[in-house]
Amino acid sequence: MAISVNPIITPKQLYKKFLNGERPEYEHNVESDKPMQELNVLAERYKQSLSIDNKKKLLDKEREILYEELEHPELTLARNYNDISRLIEPKTEQSQIKNTINNLNLTALIRIESLDKPFVTTYTDEKVEKLENLSKSIDKQSKYEQESKEKINSVKRAIESFSYNFTKPNIPAKINQVETLDDFHELLLNADKSDYPFVEKYINNILNEEAHPLVKQAAVWGAGKYRSDENFDIIKKIALDKNEPDIKLREFAIHSTALYLKEKPDEVKSIMSSIEKDGSIFTPLGKTLNAKVNGRHSGFKDRELKGLNRKQITRYKKLKNRFIKSDTGINTHQHNAIDKSLMFYRKMLGNFVNKGNNIFISNDTCTKIFPEDSGNRCFSNGPLNSGDFFDSFDGINTSKYTMIGKSRIDSNISQSTTGHEIAHVLNREFDKTNSKKLWNLYVNAHINNSTLDSYAATNEWEYFAQGCEAYISEYKPHACLLDNHSATNTRYDLMTKDPDLYNFVEKCIKKYR
Repeated sequence: MAISVNPIITPKQLYKKFLNGERPEYEHNVESDKPMQELNVLAERYKQSLSIDNKKKLLDKEREILYEELEHPELTLARNYNDISRLIEPKTEQSQIKNTINNLNLTALIRIESLDKPFVTTYTDEKVEKLENLSKSIDKQSKYEQESKEKINSVKRAIESFSYNFTKPNIPAKINQVETLDDFHELLLNADKSDYPFVEKYINNILNEEAHPLVKQAAVWGAGKYRSDENFDIIKKIALDKNEPDIKLREFAIHSTALYLKEKPDEVKSIMSSIEKDGSIFTPLGKTLNAKVNGRHSGFKDRELKGLNRKQITRYKKLKNRFIKSDTGINTHQHNAIDKSLMFYRKMLGNFVNKGNNIFISNDTCTKIFPEDSGNRCFSNGPLNSGDFFDSFDGINTSKYTMIGKSRIDSNISQSTTGHEIAHVLNREFDKTNSKKLWNLYVNAHINNSTLDSYAATNEWEYFAQGCEAYISEYKPHACLLDNHSATNTRYDLMTKDPDLYNFVEKCIKKYR
C-alpha cells in the first residue's frame, strides 16, 4: 500500500538511503498516512472511554498496520524513523538493518497475536502466508537472522494457539525421517496416535544406548508422554539418582516419572516423596510434584506462608494488601502464585510499600493504567524486544508502578511473572557495587553466550529479572520443558546455563527474603 509523505523523499527512498548508511533529515507526514490517521482516531476514542470494545477496534487496526509493515518494512522505518535511527548504527550491515526492522514488526505481532480474550484475533490464511514468505527470505546461516526466524515461528504458534478458526494440520510421525534434534523434538511433540507404539520403542532404544546428551534428555522427556513399563524402569532410576551429573536429564526424569501416576500411583508417590526429602537441588521440585500427585497443590489457602508464625503472617498480609492492587477478583490459586514470588522479597516488602511502589493486576492491558500511550509504539529495549504497541502490553514495569495481566498469573508456562516484575523493583534498590557487579555479569554472559534466552539478552535489568524468575520458578510443566526459546526458565536452567548469575541472584534473594 502506497502512502503519501513529505514530497522530498518517500519511504522507499528513505529505506534505500538507510541501508546505505545515510541518515537524512526526515519527518513522516501522518496527515497523508490513512492507516495512521485511523489509528490515531481510534486511540483518542479509547483514551476517552477506556472501553473494551474501543480497545478491540484499536488492536485490530494495529494488527492491520503490523501485517502491512511485514510486506513493506520501509513503512516501519518511515513511521518510526527517529526511534529506529537510535537503535541502528549507520555502519551496520544492510542485512542486519533489514532484519532488525522486520524483527520490530515480528516482536510486536508476537505480543498482539497472543492476547487472551476479549482481544482474540481471527486466523486467516493470508496472515500465515505473509509470515511464511518472510521466513523463506531469511538466511539461516546468520545468528541474528536465525533469531528472526524463531520470532516468525513464535508468531505462527501464537496464531495457532489463540485463533478459534485455526485447524492445525495433522502431521503423521515418520520415524525414519528423524535426522536432527529438531526432528526428534517434532516427533515427540506431534506424533500421530497410530505411531505411538513405534515412538515408545524408539525412545526405549535411545534410553538403552549411548547417545548425545541432548538426545538423551529429549528421550527421557518423551518417556513421560509415551509411557511404557520398560521406559518407566529406566527413568525412575535417573530421577532417584542424587549423583546424576546431568542436571537437565534428572529434571526431565523427575517430571516424566510423575506422569505415570495413573499407571503406578503408589510407586510414583513414593518416588516424589523421596525426592522431596533427598536434600538435593531438586528438593523444591520434588515438593511441588509430591503435592500435585497427592492432590493437595492448588486449593490450600495460604499454602506458601507455611513456616511463618501468626505475627509474621499478619504483617505480611497487611503489606501485601498495600502492595498488590487489582481491578479484578483474585482466587486462591492466584493468591498462592503471587505469594510464591512475593515471599522471596518479604524483607524488602515494607521498603517497597513505603516508597510508593505497587503491583497492579488487571484483566486489561497496560494502557488502562496509562491511556496516554494508546496508539504509541515502544522502542526502549533494543532491536530484539521493540516495536510493540503499548496497547498490547499485559505486563510492564516503571519507576512508579508495575502492571501484570491476570492471565499471566494463571499461565501454566509462566510460573513466576510476579517474581520477574518485582525483581525490577529490587534492581532499583541496588547500590553502586551491586549495579557494577550485575553489569559485569551481563557483559560476560553476552561474551560467553550464556544468557538464559533472547529476552535476558536485552539489557542488564531484564537479564537480572529473568534470572530471578528462573530462580523462583523451581518448576514449569512437563509440556513446556522442550521449549528451548521460552522466556520462562526453571532454577536448574539458570544453574546450568549461567552459574555466575545463579550465585548472584541467590545472594540477593537470601539477603532480602
